[in-house]
Amino acid sequence: MLRSDASSGTSEVAAGCFAAGRLVTLINPPSPTETFGTSLFSIPPIGLTYVAAALERAGYTVDIVDGVGEWIEEDATLEIGGRTVALLGGSLEAVVARIQPETVLVGITCMFMHHWPVVRTLVERIQAHLPGVPVVLGGEHASGGARYCLQESAVDAIVRGEGDETIVPLTEALLSGGSLRSIAGIAFKDADGSICVTPPRARIRDVGSIARPAWHLVRVADYMRKARFHGPSNGSSMPILATRGCPYQCTFCTSPGMWTTQWIARDPEDVVDEMSSYREAYGARDFQFVDLTAIVKKDWILAFCDALSARGWTDITWQLPSGTRSEAIDEEVASRLVATGCKLLTYAPESGSLAVLKRIKKKVNLDRMKQSIRDARRAGARVECFLMIGFPDETLREILQTYRFILQLVWIGVHSIGYSGYRPVPGTEISDRLVAEGRLHYGDDVYLSLMKSTSFFQSVSWSRRFSNLQLSLLRVFGLALFYGGRFLSRPWVLPILVHNVLVRRQSTKLDRVLIDLTDALRGPRQRLPARR
Repeated sequence: MLRSDASSGTSEVAAGCFAAGRLVTLINPPSPTETFGTSLFSIPPIGLTYVAAALERAGYTVDIVDGVGEWIEEDATLEIGGRTVALLGGSLEAVVARIQPETVLVGITCMFMHHWPVVRTLVERIQAHLPGVPVVLGGEHASGGARYCLQESAVDAIVRGEGDETIVPLTEALLSGGSLRSIAGIAFKDADGSICVTPPRARIRDVGSIARPAWHLVRVADYMRKARFHGPSNGSSMPILATRGCPYQCTFCTSPGMWTTQWIARDPEDVVDEMSSYREAYGARDFQFVDLTAIVKKDWILAFCDALSARGWTDITWQLPSGTRSEAIDEEVASRLVATGCKLLTYAPESGSLAVLKRIKKKVNLDRMKQSIRDARRAGARVECFLMIGFPDETLREILQTYRFILQLVWIGVHSIGYSGYRPVPGTEISDRLVAEGRLHYGDDVYLSLMKSTSFFQSVSWSRRFSNLQLSLLRVFGLALFYGGRFLSRPWVLPILVHNVLVRRQSTKLDRVLIDLTDALRGPRQRLPARR
Protein backbone atom coordinates (compact mmCIF):
# COMPACT_ATOMS: atom_id res chain seq x y z
CA MET A 1 0.00 0.00 0.00
CA LEU A 2 1.02 3.65 -0.16
CA ARG A 3 3.24 4.35 2.83
CA SER A 4 4.09 7.74 4.23
CA ASP A 5 6.93 9.00 6.36
CA ALA A 6 5.04 11.36 8.68
CA SER A 7 8.06 13.51 9.44
CA SER A 8 8.99 14.16 5.82
CA GLY A 9 5.68 13.70 4.05
CA THR A 10 7.35 11.58 1.35
CA SER A 11 5.58 8.49 0.09
CA GLU A 12 6.32 5.55 -2.13
CA VAL A 13 4.47 2.56 -3.46
CA ALA A 14 5.72 -0.65 -1.94
CA ALA A 15 5.74 -3.32 -4.64
CA GLY A 16 3.93 -6.56 -3.94
CA CYS A 17 2.01 -5.39 -0.86
CA PHE A 18 -1.39 -4.91 -2.48
CA ALA A 19 -4.04 -7.32 -1.30
CA ALA A 20 -5.26 -9.39 -4.24
CA GLY A 21 -8.61 -8.14 -5.49
CA ARG A 22 -8.88 -5.54 -2.74
CA LEU A 23 -6.98 -2.51 -4.05
CA VAL A 24 -9.07 0.61 -4.53
CA THR A 25 -7.40 3.65 -6.09
CA LEU A 26 -8.72 7.09 -5.20
CA ILE A 27 -7.70 10.07 -7.32
CA ASN A 28 -7.45 13.77 -6.55
CA PRO A 29 -7.25 15.19 -10.11
CA PRO A 30 -4.98 18.05 -11.18
CA SER A 31 -6.79 21.33 -10.63
CA PRO A 32 -7.64 23.65 -13.55
CA THR A 33 -6.88 27.25 -12.72
CA GLU A 34 -6.91 30.81 -13.96
CA THR A 35 -3.29 32.00 -14.02
CA PHE A 36 -4.08 35.54 -12.87
CA GLY A 37 -6.74 34.70 -10.35
CA THR A 38 -7.32 34.53 -6.61
CA SER A 39 -7.94 30.78 -6.37
CA LEU A 40 -4.47 29.30 -6.78
CA PHE A 41 -4.82 27.42 -3.52
CA SER A 42 -4.13 23.71 -3.12
CA ILE A 43 -4.95 22.01 0.15
CA PRO A 44 -4.60 18.33 0.99
CA PRO A 45 -7.68 16.38 -0.24
CA ILE A 46 -9.47 15.97 3.08
CA GLY A 47 -12.69 14.53 1.63
CA LEU A 48 -10.79 11.85 -0.26
CA THR A 49 -8.86 10.84 2.86
CA TYR A 50 -12.13 10.39 4.77
CA VAL A 51 -13.36 8.03 2.02
CA ALA A 52 -10.00 6.21 2.06
CA ALA A 53 -10.29 5.72 5.82
CA ALA A 54 -13.77 4.21 5.45
CA LEU A 55 -12.50 1.75 2.84
CA GLU A 56 -9.49 0.79 4.95
CA ARG A 57 -11.74 0.17 7.94
CA ALA A 58 -13.77 -2.20 5.72
CA GLY A 59 -10.64 -4.17 4.85
CA TYR A 60 -9.71 -2.69 1.49
CA THR A 61 -6.22 -1.61 0.54
CA VAL A 62 -6.25 1.98 -0.68
CA ASP A 63 -3.86 3.92 -2.85
CA ILE A 64 -4.40 7.67 -3.30
CA VAL A 65 -3.06 9.14 -6.53
CA ASP A 66 -2.83 12.82 -5.70
CA GLY A 67 -2.71 14.69 -9.00
CA VAL A 68 -1.86 17.92 -7.18
CA GLY A 69 0.28 16.85 -4.21
CA GLU A 70 2.52 14.36 -5.98
CA TRP A 71 3.41 16.96 -8.62
CA ILE A 72 3.09 20.01 -6.40
CA GLU A 73 5.98 21.92 -7.99
CA GLU A 74 4.76 21.29 -11.52
CA ASP A 75 2.21 22.79 -13.85
CA ALA A 76 0.66 21.00 -16.79
CA THR A 77 -1.80 21.92 -19.53
CA LEU A 78 -4.69 20.11 -21.14
CA GLU A 79 -6.50 20.71 -24.43
CA ILE A 80 -10.28 20.79 -23.92
CA GLY A 81 -12.40 21.61 -26.94
CA GLY A 82 -9.62 23.58 -28.58
CA ARG A 83 -8.89 25.54 -25.42
CA THR A 84 -5.66 25.16 -23.45
CA VAL A 85 -6.40 24.83 -19.75
CA ALA A 86 -3.67 25.34 -17.16
CA LEU A 87 -3.47 22.69 -14.43
CA LEU A 88 -2.02 22.81 -10.95
CA GLY A 89 -0.19 19.51 -10.60
CA GLY A 90 0.73 16.74 -12.98
CA SER A 91 -0.42 15.81 -16.46
CA LEU A 92 -3.28 13.37 -16.92
CA GLU A 93 -0.80 10.94 -18.52
CA ALA A 94 1.25 10.97 -15.33
CA VAL A 95 -1.83 10.43 -13.17
CA VAL A 96 -3.07 7.48 -15.24
CA ALA A 97 0.40 5.92 -15.31
CA ARG A 98 0.49 6.08 -11.49
CA ILE A 99 -2.55 3.81 -11.12
CA GLN A 100 -1.45 0.35 -10.04
CA PRO A 101 -2.50 -2.48 -12.39
CA GLU A 102 -3.93 -4.44 -9.44
CA THR A 103 -6.62 -1.80 -8.97
CA VAL A 104 -10.16 -3.22 -8.87
CA LEU A 105 -12.02 0.10 -8.59
CA VAL A 106 -11.18 3.77 -9.16
CA GLY A 107 -12.82 6.62 -7.28
CA ILE A 108 -12.36 10.25 -8.35
CA THR A 109 -13.30 13.37 -6.43
CA CYS A 110 -14.88 16.22 -8.38
CA MET A 111 -15.39 19.10 -6.00
CA PHE A 112 -15.93 22.09 -8.24
CA MET A 113 -17.74 22.76 -11.51
CA HIS A 114 -14.59 23.81 -13.36
CA HIS A 115 -12.97 20.48 -12.45
CA TRP A 116 -15.53 18.49 -14.43
CA PRO A 117 -14.06 18.81 -17.97
CA VAL A 118 -10.71 17.65 -16.59
CA VAL A 119 -12.28 14.82 -14.60
CA ARG A 120 -14.36 13.72 -17.61
CA THR A 121 -11.20 13.51 -19.73
CA LEU A 122 -9.45 11.63 -16.94
CA VAL A 123 -12.32 9.12 -16.77
CA GLU A 124 -12.02 8.46 -20.50
CA ARG A 125 -8.28 7.82 -20.24
CA ILE A 126 -8.62 5.56 -17.21
CA GLN A 127 -11.27 3.46 -18.93
CA ALA A 128 -9.02 3.13 -21.97
CA HIS A 129 -6.06 2.21 -19.75
CA LEU A 130 -7.94 -0.18 -17.43
CA PRO A 131 -10.97 -1.49 -19.39
CA GLY A 132 -13.57 -3.15 -17.21
CA VAL A 133 -12.43 -1.50 -13.96
CA PRO A 134 -15.38 0.39 -12.41
CA VAL A 135 -15.00 4.16 -12.05
CA VAL A 136 -17.07 6.12 -9.53
CA LEU A 137 -17.27 9.83 -8.74
CA GLY A 138 -17.95 11.81 -5.59
CA GLY A 139 -17.70 15.37 -4.29
CA GLU A 140 -19.74 18.56 -4.40
CA HIS A 141 -20.01 18.92 -8.19
CA ALA A 142 -20.58 15.21 -8.77
CA SER A 143 -23.40 15.29 -6.21
CA GLY A 144 -25.10 18.43 -7.49
CA GLY A 145 -24.50 17.74 -11.17
CA ALA A 146 -24.91 13.96 -11.11
CA ARG A 147 -27.30 13.87 -14.09
CA TYR A 148 -24.99 16.01 -16.22
CA CYS A 149 -21.96 13.90 -15.29
CA LEU A 150 -23.77 10.68 -16.21
CA GLN A 151 -24.98 12.15 -19.50
CA GLU A 152 -21.49 13.30 -20.46
CA SER A 153 -19.41 10.30 -19.36
CA ALA A 154 -19.47 6.55 -18.89
CA VAL A 155 -18.79 6.49 -15.13
CA ASP A 156 -20.31 3.49 -13.39
CA ALA A 157 -21.86 5.37 -10.45
CA ILE A 158 -21.85 8.66 -8.57
CA VAL A 159 -21.92 9.02 -4.80
CA ARG A 160 -24.31 11.79 -3.77
CA GLY A 161 -23.69 13.49 -0.44
CA GLU A 162 -21.55 12.01 2.32
CA GLY A 163 -19.41 9.21 0.95
CA ASP A 164 -18.18 7.59 4.17
CA GLU A 165 -21.05 5.10 4.50
CA THR A 166 -21.96 4.84 0.82
CA ILE A 167 -18.57 3.95 -0.65
CA VAL A 168 -18.25 0.51 0.96
CA PRO A 169 -21.58 -1.07 -0.15
CA LEU A 170 -21.18 0.61 -3.56
CA THR A 171 -17.71 -0.89 -3.98
CA GLU A 172 -18.94 -4.33 -2.92
CA ALA A 173 -21.88 -4.19 -5.33
CA LEU A 174 -19.75 -3.08 -8.29
CA LEU A 175 -17.13 -5.77 -7.65
CA SER A 176 -19.69 -8.56 -7.15
CA GLY A 177 -22.04 -7.52 -9.94
CA GLY A 178 -24.84 -6.90 -7.47
CA SER A 179 -27.76 -4.52 -7.89
CA LEU A 180 -27.16 -0.83 -7.28
CA ARG A 181 -30.82 0.03 -6.76
CA SER A 182 -30.78 -0.89 -3.09
CA ILE A 183 -27.86 1.44 -2.31
CA ALA A 184 -29.05 4.79 -0.97
CA GLY A 185 -27.32 7.99 -2.00
CA ILE A 186 -26.08 7.17 -5.50
CA ALA A 187 -26.89 7.81 -9.16
CA PHE A 188 -26.10 5.55 -12.12
CA LYS A 189 -27.18 4.65 -15.65
CA ASP A 190 -29.57 1.74 -15.91
CA ALA A 191 -29.22 -0.97 -18.57
CA ASP A 192 -31.52 0.95 -20.92
CA GLY A 193 -29.46 4.12 -20.56
CA SER A 194 -31.92 5.90 -18.28
CA ILE A 195 -30.53 7.65 -15.21
CA CYS A 196 -31.47 6.15 -11.86
CA VAL A 197 -31.18 8.27 -8.70
CA THR A 198 -31.70 6.31 -5.48
CA PRO A 199 -33.19 7.89 -2.34
CA PRO A 200 -30.73 10.04 -0.38
CA ARG A 201 -28.75 8.37 2.35
CA ALA A 202 -29.53 9.55 5.88
CA ARG A 203 -26.90 11.89 7.29
CA ILE A 204 -24.34 10.40 9.66
CA ARG A 205 -25.47 11.50 13.11
CA ASP A 206 -22.67 9.95 15.17
CA VAL A 207 -19.84 11.91 13.55
CA GLY A 208 -17.51 10.75 16.32
CA SER A 209 -17.68 7.23 14.87
CA ILE A 210 -16.28 8.31 11.49
CA ALA A 211 -12.74 7.12 10.85
CA ARG A 212 -10.22 9.95 10.85
CA PRO A 213 -8.72 10.97 7.50
CA ALA A 214 -6.12 8.56 6.09
CA TRP A 215 -3.39 11.20 5.84
CA HIS A 216 -0.72 8.49 5.64
CA LEU A 217 -1.73 8.14 1.98
CA VAL A 218 -0.96 11.80 1.13
CA ARG A 219 2.25 13.86 0.99
CA VAL A 220 1.21 16.16 3.80
CA ALA A 221 4.64 17.76 4.29
CA ASP A 222 4.78 18.88 0.65
CA TYR A 223 1.44 20.67 0.99
CA MET A 224 2.66 22.34 4.17
CA ARG A 225 5.80 23.55 2.47
CA LYS A 226 3.92 24.84 -0.58
CA ALA A 227 1.67 26.92 1.74
CA ARG A 228 -1.23 27.45 -0.67
CA PHE A 229 -4.11 26.96 1.74
CA HIS A 230 -7.43 28.81 1.87
CA GLY A 231 -6.13 31.04 4.63
CA PRO A 232 -2.66 32.45 5.28
CA SER A 233 -0.17 29.69 6.03
CA ASN A 234 3.07 29.65 7.98
CA GLY A 235 4.29 26.41 6.43
CA SER A 236 2.83 24.10 9.08
CA SER A 237 -0.87 24.17 8.23
CA MET A 238 -3.31 21.27 8.23
CA PRO A 239 -6.97 21.22 7.16
CA ILE A 240 -9.47 19.89 9.68
CA LEU A 241 -13.24 19.49 10.05
CA ALA A 242 -15.04 20.09 13.33
CA THR A 243 -18.58 20.00 11.93
CA ARG A 244 -20.51 18.71 8.95
CA GLY A 245 -23.31 20.43 7.09
CA CYS A 246 -24.97 23.83 7.25
CA PRO A 247 -28.43 24.71 8.61
CA TYR A 248 -29.10 27.34 5.95
CA GLN A 249 -30.54 27.17 2.41
CA CYS A 250 -28.68 29.73 0.30
CA THR A 251 -29.95 29.45 -3.27
CA PHE A 252 -26.48 29.70 -4.86
CA CYS A 253 -24.90 26.94 -2.73
CA THR A 254 -24.75 23.16 -3.18
CA SER A 255 -24.92 22.50 0.57
CA PRO A 256 -28.70 21.90 0.82
CA GLY A 257 -28.43 19.18 -1.83
CA MET A 258 -25.09 17.79 -0.68
CA TRP A 259 -25.55 17.88 3.08
CA THR A 260 -29.27 18.71 3.61
CA THR A 261 -29.76 21.38 6.28
CA GLN A 262 -28.48 19.35 9.21
CA TRP A 263 -25.52 20.86 11.07
CA ILE A 264 -23.74 18.22 13.14
CA ALA A 265 -20.79 19.02 15.39
CA ARG A 266 -18.13 16.67 16.70
CA ASP A 267 -17.26 16.49 20.38
CA PRO A 268 -14.82 19.36 21.06
CA GLU A 269 -12.40 17.05 22.87
CA ASP A 270 -12.30 14.74 19.86
CA VAL A 271 -11.42 17.66 17.58
CA VAL A 272 -8.60 18.77 19.89
CA ASP A 273 -7.34 15.18 20.11
CA GLU A 274 -7.12 15.13 16.31
CA MET A 275 -5.20 18.42 16.36
CA SER A 276 -2.82 16.90 18.89
CA SER A 277 -2.22 13.88 16.65
CA TYR A 278 -1.27 16.20 13.76
CA ARG A 279 1.12 18.11 16.02
CA GLU A 280 2.90 14.87 16.77
CA ALA A 281 2.78 13.22 13.33
CA TYR A 282 3.32 16.19 11.01
CA GLY A 283 4.58 19.05 13.14
CA ALA A 284 1.37 20.98 12.45
CA ARG A 285 1.15 24.31 14.25
CA ASP A 286 -1.63 25.98 12.24
CA PHE A 287 -5.06 24.41 11.79
CA GLN A 288 -7.41 25.60 9.06
CA PHE A 289 -11.03 24.62 9.65
CA VAL A 290 -12.65 23.97 6.28
CA ASP A 291 -16.16 23.52 7.66
CA LEU A 292 -19.11 24.88 5.72
CA THR A 293 -20.33 26.69 8.83
CA ALA A 294 -18.09 26.10 11.80
CA ILE A 295 -19.69 28.43 14.32
CA VAL A 296 -23.43 28.02 14.84
CA LYS A 297 -23.83 27.37 18.55
CA LYS A 298 -22.14 29.58 21.12
CA ASP A 299 -21.97 26.79 23.71
CA TRP A 300 -20.10 24.51 21.31
CA ILE A 301 -17.43 27.03 20.33
CA LEU A 302 -16.83 28.00 23.98
CA ALA A 303 -16.48 24.30 24.89
CA PHE A 304 -13.98 23.93 22.05
CA CYS A 305 -11.97 26.90 23.34
CA ASP A 306 -12.00 25.37 26.83
CA ALA A 307 -10.68 22.09 25.44
CA LEU A 308 -7.90 23.94 23.63
CA SER A 309 -6.97 25.97 26.70
CA ALA A 310 -6.72 22.80 28.79
CA ARG A 311 -3.86 21.55 26.56
CA GLY A 312 -1.73 24.55 27.43
CA TRP A 313 -0.43 24.93 23.88
CA THR A 314 1.30 28.25 23.27
CA ASP A 315 2.71 27.50 19.82
CA ILE A 316 -0.41 26.94 17.71
CA THR A 317 -2.77 29.06 15.64
CA TRP A 318 -6.07 28.15 14.09
CA GLN A 319 -8.39 29.92 11.71
CA LEU A 320 -11.74 29.92 9.94
CA PRO A 321 -10.87 30.85 6.34
CA SER A 322 -13.96 29.43 4.61
CA GLY A 323 -16.65 31.80 5.82
CA THR A 324 -18.82 31.58 8.93
CA ARG A 325 -21.98 32.92 10.52
CA SER A 326 -21.91 35.90 12.86
CA GLU A 327 -24.78 35.18 15.22
CA ALA A 328 -22.70 33.25 17.75
CA ILE A 329 -19.67 35.57 17.76
CA ASP A 330 -20.01 38.30 20.35
CA GLU A 331 -17.40 40.01 22.51
CA GLU A 332 -17.11 37.04 24.88
CA VAL A 333 -16.72 34.49 22.08
CA ALA A 334 -14.32 36.66 20.07
CA SER A 335 -12.06 37.12 23.10
CA ARG A 336 -12.00 33.37 23.75
CA LEU A 337 -11.27 32.62 20.09
CA VAL A 338 -8.27 34.93 19.98
CA ALA A 339 -6.99 33.81 23.39
CA THR A 340 -6.80 30.22 22.15
CA GLY A 341 -4.90 31.11 18.96
CA CYS A 342 -7.60 31.95 16.40
CA LYS A 343 -5.94 34.45 14.07
CA LEU A 344 -8.48 34.71 11.23
CA LEU A 345 -12.25 34.93 11.06
CA THR A 346 -13.97 35.02 7.68
CA TYR A 347 -17.53 36.25 7.39
CA ALA A 348 -19.78 35.69 4.38
CA PRO A 349 -22.34 38.50 4.06
CA GLU A 350 -22.45 37.98 0.24
CA SER A 351 -24.29 41.27 -0.39
CA GLY A 352 -25.04 44.61 1.23
CA SER A 353 -28.55 44.66 -0.24
CA LEU A 354 -31.40 43.40 1.92
CA ALA A 355 -33.44 42.63 -1.20
CA VAL A 356 -30.65 40.46 -2.64
CA LEU A 357 -30.15 38.67 0.69
CA LYS A 358 -33.87 37.86 0.79
CA ARG A 359 -33.88 36.51 -2.78
CA ILE A 360 -30.86 34.27 -2.21
CA LYS A 361 -32.22 33.13 1.21
CA LYS A 362 -29.12 34.37 2.99
CA LYS A 363 -30.50 34.64 6.50
CA VAL A 364 -28.11 37.19 7.90
CA ASN A 365 -28.63 40.39 9.87
CA LEU A 366 -26.12 42.89 8.48
CA ASP A 367 -26.25 45.14 11.56
CA ARG A 368 -25.61 42.13 13.80
CA MET A 369 -22.78 41.04 11.53
CA LYS A 370 -21.13 44.46 11.67
CA GLN A 371 -21.31 44.37 15.47
CA SER A 372 -19.81 40.89 15.48
CA ILE A 373 -16.96 42.12 13.27
CA ARG A 374 -16.34 45.02 15.66
CA ASP A 375 -16.18 42.56 18.57
CA ALA A 376 -13.72 40.37 16.66
CA ARG A 377 -11.54 43.35 15.74
CA ARG A 378 -11.47 44.60 19.34
CA ALA A 379 -10.40 41.13 20.45
CA GLY A 380 -7.46 41.29 18.03
CA ALA A 381 -8.61 38.91 15.29
CA ARG A 382 -7.94 39.43 11.62
CA VAL A 383 -11.23 39.63 9.76
CA GLU A 384 -12.03 38.98 6.10
CA CYS A 385 -15.34 39.00 4.25
CA PHE A 386 -16.78 37.25 1.21
CA LEU A 387 -19.04 39.18 -1.15
CA MET A 388 -20.60 38.22 -4.47
CA ILE A 389 -21.75 40.24 -7.46
CA GLY A 390 -23.82 39.45 -10.54
CA PHE A 391 -26.81 37.48 -9.26
CA PRO A 392 -29.22 37.02 -12.18
CA ASP A 393 -31.79 39.59 -10.98
CA GLU A 394 -29.42 41.98 -9.20
CA THR A 395 -29.90 45.66 -10.04
CA LEU A 396 -27.42 48.54 -10.15
CA ARG A 397 -29.11 50.05 -7.11
CA GLU A 398 -28.52 46.82 -5.17
CA ILE A 399 -24.86 46.80 -6.21
CA LEU A 400 -24.57 50.40 -4.99
CA GLN A 401 -25.96 49.23 -1.64
CA THR A 402 -23.19 46.65 -1.52
CA TYR A 403 -20.64 49.40 -2.25
CA ARG A 404 -21.97 51.32 0.74
CA PHE A 405 -21.62 48.17 2.85
CA ILE A 406 -18.05 47.76 1.59
CA LEU A 407 -17.20 51.26 2.83
CA GLN A 408 -18.69 50.35 6.20
CA LEU A 409 -16.41 47.31 6.32
CA VAL A 410 -13.44 49.60 5.65
CA TRP A 411 -14.48 51.86 8.52
CA ILE A 412 -14.90 48.94 10.91
CA GLY A 413 -11.43 47.66 10.06
CA VAL A 414 -11.92 44.51 7.98
CA HIS A 415 -8.51 43.43 6.66
CA SER A 416 -9.48 42.13 3.22
CA ILE A 417 -12.42 41.01 1.11
CA GLY A 418 -13.14 38.54 -1.63
CA TYR A 419 -15.51 39.93 -4.25
CA SER A 420 -16.29 37.19 -6.74
CA GLY A 421 -18.79 36.85 -9.56
CA TYR A 422 -21.88 34.67 -9.22
CA ARG A 423 -21.44 31.24 -10.83
CA PRO A 424 -24.33 28.91 -11.77
CA VAL A 425 -23.35 25.71 -9.96
CA PRO A 426 -25.40 22.59 -10.87
CA GLY A 427 -27.82 21.41 -8.22
CA THR A 428 -28.46 24.86 -6.74
CA GLU A 429 -31.81 26.64 -6.70
CA ILE A 430 -30.72 29.59 -8.85
CA SER A 431 -29.01 27.51 -11.52
CA ASP A 432 -31.90 25.06 -11.71
CA ARG A 433 -34.21 28.01 -12.35
CA LEU A 434 -31.91 29.37 -15.06
CA VAL A 435 -31.94 25.96 -16.77
CA ALA A 436 -35.74 25.78 -16.56
CA GLU A 437 -36.00 29.25 -18.10
CA GLY A 438 -33.70 28.25 -20.96
CA ARG A 439 -31.09 30.83 -19.95
CA LEU A 440 -28.46 28.26 -19.01
CA HIS A 441 -27.17 25.27 -20.97
CA TYR A 442 -24.34 23.39 -19.30
CA GLY A 443 -21.24 22.69 -21.36
CA ASP A 444 -17.50 23.19 -21.11
CA ASP A 445 -17.72 26.96 -21.56
CA VAL A 446 -20.05 27.16 -18.56
CA TYR A 447 -18.05 24.69 -16.46
CA LEU A 448 -14.77 26.47 -17.06
CA SER A 449 -16.36 29.89 -16.51
CA LEU A 450 -16.11 29.28 -12.77
CA MET A 451 -12.41 30.09 -13.02
CA LYS A 452 -13.33 33.57 -14.28
CA SER A 453 -15.31 34.31 -11.12
CA THR A 454 -12.06 34.75 -9.21
CA SER A 455 -10.02 36.30 -12.02
CA PHE A 456 -8.54 39.72 -11.38
CA PHE A 457 -9.44 40.97 -14.82
CA GLN A 458 -12.67 39.43 -16.08
CA SER A 459 -16.02 38.04 -14.99
CA VAL A 460 -18.69 35.98 -16.73
CA SER A 461 -22.13 37.52 -16.32
CA TRP A 462 -25.37 35.61 -15.76
CA SER A 463 -27.20 38.82 -15.04
CA ARG A 464 -30.22 40.06 -16.96
CA ARG A 465 -28.78 43.58 -16.84
CA PHE A 466 -24.99 43.50 -17.16
CA SER A 467 -22.62 42.25 -19.85
CA ASN A 468 -19.37 40.46 -19.04
CA LEU A 469 -17.43 43.71 -19.39
CA GLN A 470 -19.87 45.73 -17.31
CA LEU A 471 -19.87 43.15 -14.52
CA SER A 472 -16.06 42.99 -14.61
CA LEU A 473 -15.82 46.77 -14.22
CA LEU A 474 -18.39 46.79 -11.40
CA ARG A 475 -16.47 44.08 -9.58
CA VAL A 476 -13.10 45.79 -10.03
CA PHE A 477 -14.62 49.04 -8.76
CA GLY A 478 -15.85 47.28 -5.62
CA LEU A 479 -12.38 45.88 -4.94
CA ALA A 480 -10.80 49.28 -5.61
CA LEU A 481 -13.33 50.89 -3.28
CA PHE A 482 -12.39 48.59 -0.43
CA TYR A 483 -8.62 48.55 -0.83
CA GLY A 484 -8.39 52.20 -1.82
CA GLY A 485 -10.39 53.12 1.25
CA ARG A 486 -8.35 50.83 3.47
CA PHE A 487 -4.98 52.15 2.27
CA LEU A 488 -6.11 55.78 2.51
CA SER A 489 -7.61 55.39 5.99
CA ARG A 490 -4.74 53.25 7.27
CA PRO A 491 -1.66 54.29 5.26
CA TRP A 492 0.67 52.02 7.24
CA VAL A 493 -1.09 48.94 5.82
CA LEU A 494 0.33 49.28 2.29
CA PRO A 495 4.05 49.14 3.20
CA ILE A 496 3.34 46.17 5.49
CA LEU A 497 1.61 44.42 2.59
CA VAL A 498 4.51 45.13 0.23
CA HIS A 499 6.99 43.84 2.81
CA ASN A 500 4.98 40.65 3.37
CA VAL A 501 4.95 39.94 -0.37
CA LEU A 502 8.69 40.59 -0.70
CA VAL A 503 9.61 38.27 2.18
CA ARG A 504 6.81 35.81 1.26
CA ARG A 505 5.10 36.04 4.63
CA GLN A 506 1.36 35.36 4.78
CA SER A 507 -0.69 37.20 7.39
CA THR A 508 -3.88 37.59 5.29
CA LYS A 509 -5.36 35.89 2.24
CA LEU A 510 -4.41 38.97 0.24
CA ASP A 511 -0.74 38.32 1.04
CA ARG A 512 -1.06 34.78 -0.33
CA VAL A 513 -2.91 35.93 -3.44
CA LEU A 514 -0.30 38.59 -4.25
CA ILE A 515 2.57 36.16 -3.62
CA ASP A 516 0.95 33.70 -6.03
CA LEU A 517 0.42 36.50 -8.55
CA THR A 518 4.09 37.50 -8.47
CA ASP A 519 5.01 33.84 -8.94
CA ALA A 520 2.67 33.66 -11.96
CA LEU A 521 4.28 36.76 -13.46
CA ARG A 522 7.69 35.11 -13.15
CA GLY A 523 6.39 32.06 -14.99
CA PRO A 524 6.07 28.43 -13.86
CA ARG A 525 9.04 26.55 -12.49
CA GLN A 526 8.30 23.64 -14.77
CA ARG A 527 5.83 23.62 -17.63
CA LEU A 528 4.83 20.29 -19.08
CA PRO A 529 3.72 20.15 -22.71
CA ALA A 530 0.05 20.16 -23.57
CA ARG A 531 -1.47 16.78 -24.38
CA ARG A 532 -4.49 16.01 -26.49
